[in-house]
Formats: sequence, structure tokens, C-alpha cells
Amino acid sequence: ATGAYLGLTGKRISSPADALYVGLGTHFVPSGSLAALKDALLKVNFSDEPDKDIHALLAGYKKDPASGAQMKTFFPQIAQCFGANRSVSETIEWLKKHQISADSTVAEWASEALSGLGKGAPFSLCVTQKHFSEVALAHGNSEHHLSKLSGVMKAEFRIALRSSIRDDFTEGVRAVLVDKDQNPNWSPWRLEDVNIAEVESVFEPLPADIELNV
Repeated sequence: ATGAYLGLTGKRISSPADALYVGLGTHFVPSGSLAALKDALLKVNFSDEPDKDIHALLAGYKKDPASGAQMKTFFPQIAQCFGANRSVSETIEWLKKHQISADSTVAEWASEALSGLGKGAPFSLCVTQKHFSEVALAHGNSEHHLSKLSGVMKAEFRIALRSSIRDDFTEGVRAVLVDKDQNPNWSPWRLEDVNIAEVESVFEPLPADIELNV
């Protein structure tokens, strides 16, 4: 759910607490301590268990983030709105329900998420939702190709390659970087007009001479 939330809305991880919460980091070391940490790492006398040596060293430099994790605060809503079984349309409907929540912080979060979703191309939103749903469903199944890093890399290479040759890509570049009118003309324009078979074709294997080999 967390990956789908970030991917669909364009939300960025911008705090140490959030980075730790979602697993992008293991320790928070303030920038003022990085030089000392680097020197200490260079002087480590490693044992037969270097991983433990590193963790023991980091423990002496890590600090608790000054603020709490926003992602943790809103995780119940994220899980409800962006779960693996949700279509993009269902996600939008759930966000609209939270947008009128009596809790103003939840309502503000939902409005921000809807705003982020509104900036994406409908086709790309459907591709993103499908990818994160399949990765989530593969979790814990060692036989599934998306449970391995190599499988995820191949899938994302196919997505990136095929997305880059769609008109939506050049239109997005035009609207944001060239003309900067922030008014892209997506094709298709509406979610209900997205061809699901076309979405699924994005994930099909590429020709052998193009496929990513990892």
C-alpha cells in the first residue's frame, strides 16, 4: 500500500522518520556527525561478522528523528485507500470519503493525495497500480518472479521502456518542462477510457535482444 501511495500520488519521502518507517533506511545520523562516522568506519577492525561490527558502530552515532513519521500517522488510511485489491477508481472514491472526514488532518491528507493523483496520466496511473498490486500479492511467495529483485527490475524496465514511447510521456514533458503550462492533454483523458488489455500488455516480456538480463 505504501509503494502504491507514493507511486500514484508522487508523494516524496522528505523526513528521516518517514525514511526509517518505510524501510528506506536503518539508522538516522545527523549530517553534523557524518564526518566523524566516516572516520570511524575507516578505522574499524572487522571481525568475522562485519555486519554486526557496522551495526554496533552505527548505534553510537544514530539519533532519533526530531519529528514523528507522517507515513505512520496516516498508514490506516493509506492501507485502506491504496491496498493491493484497489483499482485506481476505487482509490479515488475512498480518498473522497476521507476528504470529508471530521478529522481535519485526515481530510487535508486526502485532499493532497487526490491532488497528486490528478496530475498523473490515467493510463500511467493504471499501470502503476497494477505493478504495485502484483508486487504486493507476490510478497511471501518465493516462487513468484516478483518476489525477487531481478523480477521486479525486469518488470520496471518493461514499464519504463514502453511508457517512454507513449504520447503521454512526451505530453508530460511538454506540459511540465517545455511549455510549462501544467496542462497536459492525456490520451486517454479519463480513467474509464483506459484499455485494460493495453495496460496488461505493458508487462509482457520484451524481445530477447531488448529484455533486461539480470
